[in-house]
Amino acid sequence: TTTGDIANAKMAICKDGHNAWVYGHPVGKELAWLLLQARSRTPSQEERALLEPFARLVVTKKTIREEESEND
Repeated sequence: TTTGDIANAKMAICKDGHNAWVYGHPVGKELAWLLLQARSRTPSQEERALLEPFARLVVTKKTIREEESEND
């Protein structure tokens, strides 16, 4: 991965959000995989609960800004 790859990934996510492709993969599936990995390696229920806001964003395919604007 080069700095150009990272810049392209950032631009793709800014442009297409959860529909973006980064490093040859759909970002939504990558986020779901990362969340699953984090949950499986988090020892306590209290710590896993901290991941729930992120899980909600992945499931609803929203950004933090989109969710915040709905709650205002």
